[in-house]
Amino acid sequence: MAVILVVDDDKHFRGLIANLLEDWGHQTIEADDGSSAKDVLEKSKVDLIFSDNHMPQLSGLALVNWVRNHYDKIVNTSTPFILATAYTTLVTEEQAFQAGANEYLAKPIDQDKLQNVIKKYIAV
Repeated sequence: MAVILVVDDDKHFRGLIANLLEDWGHQTIEADDGSSAKDVLEKSKVDLIFSDNHMPQLSGLALVNWVRNHYDKIVNTSTPFILATAYTTLVTEEQAFQAGANEYLAKPIDQDKLQNVIKKYIAV
């Protein structure tokens, strides 16, 4: 069982993703924006991060930058990071990968695709 941090300012969507991951046997921690996610990561180790991009206070791109430059050094590993957005563009996708995201998914999220992506990074 993996511990997955789910970050999204949309409470309904965040809950749907968390429930889906829990149905697949994972434990989830929820955060409502990137700033709250940083607070969680300063206290907890997670195996994977699933984050929305467009959020108040701290975007998903800013969060992935923080994870790569701070959190990963503390836990001494590269934490898989899935960035999701309803506003997909080639520029944003390129920025996501340059920042260090492992995956970039468009909303609405296809459940099969998400499950396959999770399996790439988490042993089942």
